[in-house]
Order: sequence, then structure tokens, then C-alpha cells
Amino acid sequence: MSLNLNIQLAIDFIMVKIFGLSKFEYHSDYILEKKQEFLSGFRKFLVDIGFGEESSNFEIYSFARPLDKDGEPDASKEISISKLVDQHYFFQNNDYMIDLVIGKQKIFLMISTTKDRQEEISVKVQKFCSF
Repeated sequence: MSLNLNIQLAIDFIMVKIFGLSKFEYHSDYILEKKQEFLSGFRKFLVDIGFGEESSNFEIYSFARPLDKDGEPDASKEISISKLVDQHYFFQNNDYMIDLVIGKQKIFLMISTTKDRQEEISVKVQKFCSF
């Protein structure tokens, strides 16, 4: 196993803390710890809930990635989350509308969907976030 793969496996197990949670009939709001691991976890979350594969969906592979000299997202790098302050992102597909706000100290994740998908969202968020 290469060193890079070992590092990636270690990062995959670092959980982002959930500081607050509000559930309503058609949406869930999360207040999350602001840490670098959120960025890769969130991209995996988008793949997990059906936004497509990271390598083929521009919204996912470009999220929080710097641009290369040709103006394309550099998928081998990530922007430091500390540089993302008061940034709003919006993602939408047929099943979900997601607002993501990265503040100075916390991350706010708001997910709107049908009532019957609320439990599924909770389970999938908890793959990279925990109380």
C-alpha cells in the first residue's frame, strides 16, 4: 500500500463534529465543525446521495479545488478551508436542494427533500459527521 493511500485512509476516518441539528418536515439543518476533512467528506456525500460520480460531475470535482493554469479545477489539490469564509454553495438534483454556507468558524448545511428521505439523509451525513 502506498504512502498516499495510507494517508487517504486515515483522513477518511476523521469525523467532522455535528454541533447542532434541526429537523423539519421537508428539510434538515446541520451546524458542523469547520475542518479540512469536511471538503472531501462532502464530495463523497454528494456522490452517495446521487449527484453522480466525482470524476464526471463538475459540481463535485470542482468543489473547493483551486484552478490550474488552464482554468480547470485541480482534482489533486484542495483549497484550505480556513480561506473559505462566508462562502455559499448551492447544489440541486431531482431529489435534493442543498445550501452550504462555510462561515468563519462553522459550517451550515441545509438539505431540503421529501419527508420520506429525511432518515436516509441523516444516515448519509453521519458517514462523515458525528455528534
